[in-house]
Amino acid sequence: MPPKPISSGFFGRLAMLLQGCLISVVFSGSAYAYTSQEPVTPSAAAGYCSDENSDPWAPGSQAVTPGLWARPGNVGGSSWDLVWSDDRKSLKAIIYTYESNGRPTWLVSKMKALEADGTSWKSTLYRFTAPGNSSTAVGSVAFRFFPEDPTRLVASWDWNSLAGRQQKECLGNFISVSPTFSDLPNTPETISDPDAVSSTGQDPDAASDQIVNELFNGLWNTVGSTGQDNVPGISINILRSTFPASGNAPGIFQEHDLLLTFDSTGAPVYLIADMDSPTRANQQISTTNSGKLLYRQWTHGIPLDTCAVASCGITTEVGSISRQIRTTGAGTTATIKVSDLRNPPSDVLEGGQQNIKGANFFPAENSDVTVRKIISNTGIRPVQYSCKVGAGQTTCPIRLLRNARAARQ
Repeated sequence: MPPKPISSGFFGRLAMLLQGCLISVVFSGSAYAYTSQEPVTPSAAAGYCSDENSDPWAPGSQAVTPGLWARPGNVGGSSWDLVWSDDRKSLKAIIYTYESNGRPTWLVSKMKALEADGTSWKSTLYRFTAPGNSSTAVGSVAFRFFPEDPTRLVASWDWNSLAGRQQKECLGNFISVSPTFSDLPNTPETISDPDAVSSTGQDPDAASDQIVNELFNGLWNTVGSTGQDNVPGISINILRSTFPASGNAPGIFQEHDLLLTFDSTGAPVYLIADMDSPTRANQQISTTNSGKLLYRQWTHGIPLDTCAVASCGITTEVGSISRQIRTTGAGTTATIKVSDLRNPPSDVLEGGQQNIKGANFFPAENSDVTVRKIISNTGIRPVQYSCKVGAGQTTCPIRLLRNARAARQ
């Protein structure tokens, strides 16, 4: 079955987030060595990140949230995963970008403590290769946070391929922050596994049929919290659509995961898991889900400028993926399975067709592989930090997430 081009729907918006990273990494023939980055000063940070919120933030606002981050409104912006430790004192970052020949790749830092000031963080970026998961330092990244504003941060980074063009820009959380939540019903609708519904319309396994939310977001690998820097793995991203003009009305829950894996040569490559999503606003996502595995290739060299999705990248379907999350008293695990895996097309890649099939690919095709979240997902946290007050009202609702079940590995 030939790969299928993907060009529309909610994934188109996620593709815009992922497609145009400002940096494309070249790992051979480069004489430039990256420069270690430092966080911008607090006084300089405001020059990179304007605050669109005209009202003051409440003192003691929560620190920035985990999940996908990007430069707001910039199709050519970079995309990051921010993964916090359980105590919120350490952080690791993943960047999804492209090599100069258009192939998708990922770089990752190690879990590292915040700086002493508590409002900044910096780390080395590593490129992992298979087999053996050996790592090479190829870049540097630093973040400056805003103590009373969890919706933005200033990122500074450099790579060997940039030849001195270190980047500094404002990032915003792609998932959590939106005032449009106040226009939605307050109580999400619970769904059950449709395969478990009997002829009477009752779910015989309702007690164990759980719902997953954004607290399950983050990096999952085969060892979990005992090896927070282990790769490969999968980044699970569950979110609630807040795009009023999109085909998915506000309130639709979505799941779009990112598979950190390797091609046949051992080079890092990421694939996008465009998971099935509910069709009604406020309907939540089940513990069992499946979807299309997508390969995104960049067609215009190093993507330093903004560019429309249709002209700068091609997304093709290269397989199927399923996942099932299980939460018990002993902890939380997920089983992932990839099937019908096939190589992406080669007609637009300078380096020829990328072979993603083979012994280096994770997870092994047609096998159930168990992964564990590298941090706990037990807790309560807000999923938004602003809302719109209706006419004649003085307050507006803020949505919280909670998961009371044990979630450690």
